[in-house]
Formats: sequence, C-alpha cells, structure tokens
Amino acid sequence: MSEFFKFVVKKRQPAFVKRFLRELESGAYQVPRSFDVLARYNTEELKLDTRSQRLKLAFPEDRLMKDFMKRYLEAKLQPIELGSFCAPLAKQFALRQLQLMEGTERMSKEASFAQVEGEMAAQLRALSGTKEAQGTRFLVRLAHQEEEHHLRAALIEVSDQRARQGLPVLISRPGDESKRSAKEPKEAK
Repeated sequence: MSEFFKFVVKKRQPAFVKRFLRELESGAYQVPRSFDVLARYNTEELKLDTRSQRLKLAFPEDRLMKDFMKRYLEAKLQPIELGSFCAPLAKQFALRQLQLMEGTERMSKEASFAQVEGEMAAQLRALSGTKEAQGTRFLVRLAHQEEEHHLRAALIEVSDQRARQGLPVLISRPGDESKRSAKEPKEAK
C-alpha cells in the first residue's frame, strides 16, 4: 500500500501564518501602530507540559466516602442511575456524616460515622444482607487481591528494568535486602 502513496503528489498550501508573515515581509503592508505597544511587553512562555500541575478537585466528603467504601465493600458495586437526582448511598452517608461533623453538633469523625450508621441501618442492612451482597463482598476482596498482585508484579518489572539501566531501584523483591548495594539508599519507612 505504501508503494502506491509514494507516487501521489500532495499539493500543500502554506499555512496561514507563514503566508501572512511572507506578505508582511514583502513590504506590501505597513506595520500597525499598535505593534510598538505590543512589542514592549514580554509575552509569557507557553508551557504545553501540564502533567506536573494537574488540577485535582477534592471535596470534603471524598475522604469520608473512601472510609465508607472500605467498611462497606458492597457499596462499590451498587449501580448508579445516571439520570437520577438521588445520590448513591455512599454519597448520602458521607454528606450526612459531614453535616454532623461541621454542623452545630461538631462531632468527631468516628462518632458521626457511628451515628449515621444507626440512622441508615435499614439501608445498610439491605445493602449487605442479601446473598448477592455477600457474594460480591468476596468478589470485591478477590478483585482487590488480584489488582494488588498485578500492581506489585508491574512495580517489580519496572524496578528490574531500572536496575538493568543502572538507575536506583524503586521497590525491592522480598528477600533482596541482603543483595542491595551500598550505594543505593535504603527506603525510609
């Protein structure tokens, strides 16, 4: 297929900016008066690499939702209706807990968690009381273990590649503490 395309001649027109600059340099146009004003000020450098400055929105209820998800694994598998205005159970729980923590009650995190558990006991029992939920609890734990296994294997592979290139090792294999060279710093725990 590439044999065919080497005989095709593409007619490329110069980009608009190149054409504009060429016409500007030809002397057919005068430089605008405002050019002097604009030339006095330095422009900001355009940085296209935004990986180092990612914008991350963190809501106050996010950490509470994570704690709820750790305690009630079935909530992760609860379906969310996208067209609904009703928040999922985890969000409702976290918002009520946040309301108790920041409201007039000023409760601690643990006390507010316990109180909201009592308030939403029926919903939580319905969430975790079914056989499907008990099966999903097992499946979620199994999925977590599998993810951890794959992540550890990937980290060990990257570490091995770095060791072959002579770079510092990110993670050591279990039992490799004695083989570590003296020039590599030990990880702070």
